[in-house]
Amino acid sequence: MNRFRASTASLSTRVAGLLFPLAVALALAACGGGGGDGGGDAPTTTATVGATGATVSGPAGAAVSIPAGALTVPTAITIAQATAGAPPFPAGVSAVGPIFALTPHGTAFAVPVTVTIPFNAASLPVGATPTLYKTGAGQTTWNVVPGASVSGAAMTAQVTSFSFFAVVQGLPPVTRNDPRYDWTFQKTLGNAIPSVLVSNGTQIGGELSKVEDFGPLPNADSALTTFTQTFPADGIASGQVFAFNSGVTYGVFAEAPSGFLGTAEAIGSNTTLRQRQSFVKNAADATLSFTLTAVVIEGVDHEAKAGRADAFISGDAYFSVHAYKGANETLFSGDAWAVVSGEADTWIPIAADGPYSKQHLWDMGDFDFTTQATSYDAGNASCPGTFVQLKLKRPRTYQIDLSSVLVGEEFTVRSDAVANTLNRKGGRPYGVDCNGSAMRVFLRDPQTLGGTTLEYTGLTPTNNPLLTEPPLGAVVPPAACTPGPGPQPGSGTVQFSAAFYAVSEAAAAVPTVMVTRTGGSVGAVTATIATSNGTAVAGTDYQPVLTTVYFGDGDASPRLVPIPVIDNAIDEPDRNVVLTLSQPGGCAALGALTSALLTILDDDLPPRAPPPGALDTSFGGDGKVTLPRFGDVGSAMALQGDGKIVMVGGGYLGFLLARFNADGSLDTGFGINGTVTTGFAGSYLDRARAVAIQPDGKIVVTGEARPTGGDPAFALARYDANGSLDPSFGSGGLVYDPAVLGIAYAVAIQVDGRIVVAGDGNLNTIGPDYGDFQIARYAAHGTLDASFGAGGRVTVSVAGTDSARNVLVQPDGAIVVSGHLLGDSSADQSAGVVRVTASGVLDTSFGIGGKVRIDNPAVGYGLARQSDGKLLLAGRSGQGPLGQ
Repeated sequence: MNRFRASTASLSTRVAGLLFPLAVALALAACGGGGGDGGGDAPTTTATVGATGATVSGPAGAAVSIPAGALTVPTAITIAQATAGAPPFPAGVSAVGPIFALTPHGTAFAVPVTVTIPFNAASLPVGATPTLYKTGAGQTTWNVVPGASVSGAAMTAQVTSFSFFAVVQGLPPVTRNDPRYDWTFQKTLGNAIPSVLVSNGTQIGGELSKVEDFGPLPNADSALTTFTQTFPADGIASGQVFAFNSGVTYGVFAEAPSGFLGTAEAIGSNTTLRQRQSFVKNAADATLSFTLTAVVIEGVDHEAKAGRADAFISGDAYFSVHAYKGANETLFSGDAWAVVSGEADTWIPIAADGPYSKQHLWDMGDFDFTTQATSYDAGNASCPGTFVQLKLKRPRTYQIDLSSVLVGEEFTVRSDAVANTLNRKGGRPYGVDCNGSAMRVFLRDPQTLGGTTLEYTGLTPTNNPLLTEPPLGAVVPPAACTPGPGPQPGSGTVQFSAAFYAVSEAAAAVPTVMVTRTGGSVGAVTATIATSNGTAVAGTDYQPVLTTVYFGDGDASPRLVPIPVIDNAIDEPDRNVVLTLSQPGGCAALGALTSALLTILDDDLPPRAPPPGALDTSFGGDGKVTLPRFGDVGSAMALQGDGKIVMVGGGYLGFLLARFNADGSLDTGFGINGTVTTGFAGSYLDRARAVAIQPDGKIVVTGEARPTGGDPAFALARYDANGSLDPSFGSGGLVYDPAVLGIAYAVAIQVDGRIVVAGDGNLNTIGPDYGDFQIARYAAHGTLDASFGAGGRVTVSVAGTDSARNVLVQPDGAIVVSGHLLGDSSADQSAGVVRVTASGVLDTSFGIGGKVRIDNPAVGYGLARQSDGKLLLAGRSGQGPLGQ
């Protein structure tokens, strides 16, 4: 703890050297009632004024001139010389005339009205300047009326609302901006008990710096170098809240402790700071902005992958700002999450606005996400691991719209800064071995006194924040559509980002549900998200959610919606929550994904099958398998009847094959330790691009072979089930004819054993048309089938340069091919589908003369046939260079 006390003292010293813009405020002193010269209450003057306007003259020469259009309905305007209900003047301030009550209090005028307030010039000290005061909303404080002028023994000014008025002399002492701070430290235990309060408190103004220790932290925290200047690697997981007495800079920090799962030791932490400030608007052009200078999340893991969906490390920063005038009127509402979750070398970053945002705060484009190998020295061993960081690229500034706040009105700004951590892979003794993991979250610049800053002009801090505020997350009426009604072009589509989500039951698990707006961002749009029971029960397994998500005009950033889950220590099956999106507002339409399923993964079970849509951790340990030389866009794979997986592709140095068992391990009984490489005589560059499995288990691979100085040509190979070349096929298992120019991208096996190959045919021409769809059929032993097309081949031109990427054989023997069509430029792309008969003639009953062209542009990379005979085409929609 000594290190924190030292750093806190340093913080105070450094803050003294900074200059923050402070507005002059009025210090209210309980020094008796208002009033002054003029004695007690006097007669009143009342007149009814309507939309045409009028001037009302009151006692002692007080008056108000109301122009046309200032009022929309007839209103009884009263001017009274009165002290009853007026608040006391600040210390050092005294009236030099009577107090006047212009009522109804709080009356809001559409355009400014001119008030005239008399004073006793003889009571004004020689050389003193009079000042016009007006009470704010609620008539509890006095504020200077900007722009007031002296005319004889009266002061005039323009205002937009009514209250008490008085002319005074004397300047009040300057007061500090003293926000209200509420802070909390909590820790999450390994025995599924809900978060435990460590400490909390409230402070009004002044410098705030509170530090707590959450528990032990393994040696791995030495890899998190960003924060070691303030929080050295000492084996202690700590948290801090801080704020400076200017009230404009504050932040939070949290580290994840490394207790054991299933025990009462801490495995997670939460640091929360809530700051409330209040202001009075003094000028019509008043401004208020806040700047978020830094968000940093860092993690490190030196442990092997656990192979469990509930074994992970996570850190998240949550930030929100809400400005409100009264308990029912919101001026600004913004909240956002930044999240990093994962383990070993597999991590997922998320940065998105929260469900309450009416203004966009941030998304992934505002952050840099990096991972890199790291290590630390544990005595006689060097401990390898993975370091991960999500960091805000640059400060972001946001303006709070004060146009709906009248001059003299008071409003409150509430800011929340939250740092959460969770380490479900901890529990390693400090400094004992290489197994260690750590996570830190900082909502503050770690090297300077930056953080979250607030700047304002034309405002006076009042140090009177309103604690009752508009509710967050309420369902509001759908936004109206202009010109409406119904969806309009450019307004976009609102829907869930996926049909399935999964979240760990573990306390403090990160949110995962996302609502998106795509296809346009014109106008404000809304939608309502609601939860309902599937196999999960509200109140037992999760907290129900019913809220409206809001996208402002021009805002298409996704909204991250947390569904709070309830942890317990009971072994039980995974449970599902049904999510529904409804009530589209504005001019947007709902998309196809208006319902989704959230699976709550029980954290008390042994390893289990993943939920729908999640990686299957029984495959390769984490759902993924990697193999050198594979993985680019030219790879392909096929599934054998016994569940084994054959993969081909990976380069131009020969046909490369690999076979994996159903669990993702290499099948060592295939080829040499699971892989096969085959070259073609007379060719110097060979590449496999497609694979098919025959009913007898033999493997057919096709692609291209390139002779020295020549163009690529179709090439085929057939292998026995053990990976050896099939000598009954072609020449020693290979078929290569340099005359069949082109690249083969797809292969299919007919029921009679003949092999159909599709790709592009090289025309060897100069101009916009470099190739056409090319289909070749081979007999079962590997020779071209002369009964098909012209000598075993069919060439079809659809539009420009054509390249077939898929092929399938219908039950009637007809052959369907799809692919992409490239015009004069890479931006001119479309999709083409062709059907030929079993003999290789264009099927004129299909499309136009056997051809179909689809312009979007779309590129057809996938083709399938439904049981009813309809064809499905999949690919890419958008402009840009074609892939290979």
